[in-house]
Amino acid sequence: MVRSERSQRRKASAPSEERTSRQATGRHSIGWGMSAEARDEVAFRKMLFSALVILAGCTGAWFLLTSGRSREERRSLSATGTAPRFTVRLLEFPESPENRAKAARLAQSDSVKALAGAHDLQLVPLSGGRVVLCVGRFDSQDSPELRRLLGDFQAFADRGRKPFPEAAILSFPR
Repeated sequence: MVRSERSQRRKASAPSEERTSRQATGRHSIGWGMSAEARDEVAFRKMLFSALVILAGCTGAWFLLTSGRSREERRSLSATGTAPRFTVRLLEFPESPENRAKAARLAQSDSVKALAGAHDLQLVPLSGGRVVLCVGRFDSQDSPELRRLLGDFQAFADRGRKPFPEAAILSFPR
């Protein structure tokens, strides 16, 4: 009996083939039948997937914030939540300091201010590097005041030339 106990102890203390092969390859089992390297690979893939999801979310948010209307346009038209839907577009021009200065001078002229009456004249930047000179804010496209203002600006002549022949109603979504 003593001999069999000794042989069992030797077998238990002797390195098994499995242990020596793991030591030779550098792989150690950490449970659930997965090696440490496999577990590291799974962790890396999870981290990479999370980074891609975060990147996609940030890109989507950036797209929503930068597409469509400019920041000033969104702020001016939706500041109160009851933003007017319609305005009269007098001029549309490419964004440049010179064009902006010309439009500002035109908006400050006494004859244009008289035509606008109590309505505000404003420069509204649009996407695509364009700027629009607008007058008034209205809730309805059928507003008689909007129609009168549009007609007045289309018929307006200054020293024999009409500066706003293409004046039109511009609609903004609520």
